[in-house]
Amino acid sequence: MIPQLASRGAAELLLSQYDEAWRLLHGKGILDLSERQRWEAIEPEFKRAIKYLVELICLTEFDSTARPTLDEALFATETALVCAESMVNLGQQSDTAHAVFPDDCVVRIFAEGPLDYEITVEGKYAGFDRNLSERIKRDRNSRDRFVGFPQFDHHTATHQKYLDAPFTQSFGMSYGEFIAAIRAVIEGCRPSLDPKSFPTLFVHRGRVLDELAKSNPPRPAEAIQRAIDGFSVSPAILKADKRVLWNPKQESRAYRRGFFVFPHETGPHLAFSHEMAKESLMQLVFWVCFKRLPPEWRTPATLKALNALSHGASEWFEGVVARNLQSLGFVGKRVNRIVGSGNDQVEIPDAVGGIDFLGYNPQQKLLVVIESKMVMTGLEARYWRDDIDEFVSAPNSYAYRFRRKISWVEENRKLIASAMGFEAAPEVRAAMLTLYPCIAKIFIPDFPCVSITEFMLDYERMKQWPYANKNA
Repeated sequence: MIPQLASRGAAELLLSQYDEAWRLLHGKGILDLSERQRWEAIEPEFKRAIKYLVELICLTEFDSTARPTLDEALFATETALVCAESMVNLGQQSDTAHAVFPDDCVVRIFAEGPLDYEITVEGKYAGFDRNLSERIKRDRNSRDRFVGFPQFDHHTATHQKYLDAPFTQSFGMSYGEFIAAIRAVIEGCRPSLDPKSFPTLFVHRGRVLDELAKSNPPRPAEAIQRAIDGFSVSPAILKADKRVLWNPKQESRAYRRGFFVFPHETGPHLAFSHEMAKESLMQLVFWVCFKRLPPEWRTPATLKALNALSHGASEWFEGVVARNLQSLGFVGKRVNRIVGSGNDQVEIPDAVGGIDFLGYNPQQKLLVVIESKMVMTGLEARYWRDDIDEFVSAPNSYAYRFRRKISWVEENRKLIASAMGFEAAPEVRAAMLTLYPCIAKIFIPDFPCVSITEFMLDYERMKQWPYANKNA
């Protein structure tokens, strides 16, 4: 089927459909609630299917003997898209069953009817996907209120403070200039005015590089090429990576890369959808905070700088958490070794370690211990498995270490309150706060693991600490 799609026209058609899907981002503009919910379920699989098909076309390098008629090409495109969506769905369900809920999945096979089979998560985790989706939407709609702007992980200018110098040292061009070069291509290229053409981009790669090199002052041609290559899906990297649909962690995929390299009689061209490219650039910038750079951009100097950037991101998020808690009347801050001062000070044992926020609310007589975790949580089950390992399952997981802190605070609550200048014996409350909603919440029974936005919204609703000792 793919040989019948091995053409510029098929690639541009699919890319144009991605732009059309973007017009309905998160169901925007769909007034009928049931239709909006239906589209919200379809949208991510539809987009991943388009990306994968264009990757497969890229792999062919248009080298196919197939010469389908227009009707045959349209049928092949529609069929391939349906098959790719089904593969995306099956891959996600497979990872959900094997990696996340191996003891809670039920597979039903039907002898007749519209469905051949159905995979569902049942028991205590039933409805987890709907619940997580609602959490994500709720968080997204209110995050600006509590996290503020600019948000560290999306702010290139902030990242430049850490990365510009090592990029310049390594390539002769700063990180900011790498990002600016990609953005210039996305924003500066325009589709053909031919009414018969698709409203997508198909531009000569060599001429793009030449135009970028004309900057004032001029930049090294090799650095410009490296910038564009780090954002491009090419047949070479797809083959080297042995690209498969079911592995979302492969770096060759069209996720943090928004240009596709295709052959042309005048030289290699870059094909892209404006909206896909903008989304991919956003993901590239976003993942830098979590120590992810394109392989083309990695050197000892740039990798070392990622550690400093990641540390800066963690400090920023701890500040966000502290600011929000203080706005609720909690008096406190991060403590590393000593709580309080003078004769009443309390030393934190090495086995317990620093506490991201230790605070006291005199009105509610609460002593709170908070762990701040600025971690990346993906939308695919393969990434959920990583979250569960890091937060819950690993021998030295985040939850395991946090429980030690909670136990120490509970055992020493009177001494800690006195060291902080409060006489009343407080009750202890604890929470692990993340930047984004994380699936680990449903696997932690003894304290809430929610995003800072979820926490603040819950506090607003309850007008007091919103959780019992058990998870919300």
